[in-house]
Amino acid sequence: MQMLIAILVLLFECPYCCLMVTFVQKVSQFADNRTYWQKALMYTISAIVPICLCAGISTITGNLCIFVAGVFYGLMALGKKADRDSMIMTAAQQDLEMNTNQ
Repeated sequence: MQMLIAILVLLFECPYCCLMVTFVQKVSQFADNRTYWQKALMYTISAIVPICLCAGISTITGNLCIFVAGVFYGLMALGKKADRDSMIMTAAQQDLEMNTNQ
C-alpha cells in the first residue's frame, strides 16, 4: 500500500522521472488539472489509511512525509493572509455592522 502511494505521488509530482512509461502523460495532465484542496485531500487521506492499517514506525515515518505535503497543499488552498491594513478595515466594518444591528 505504501509503495503504491509513493509511486502515485511520484507520478503526480515529478512525472519527468518516468517519461518512458506511456501513461505518465495522462496521469500528469490529470494531476495538473486538480486544485490545491483536492490534492490536499487526496494526500492526507492516502497517508492516513496505511497508518490505520499498520501503525509501525516505518509506516508512520513514510506516510508522515505525504501527510505533510497534503497539509502544505491545504495551506496553499487557503491562500495568503491579508495585509494588516485590510484586516483592520474588515474588522472595523464588521464592528460597525454589529453596532448598527443592536
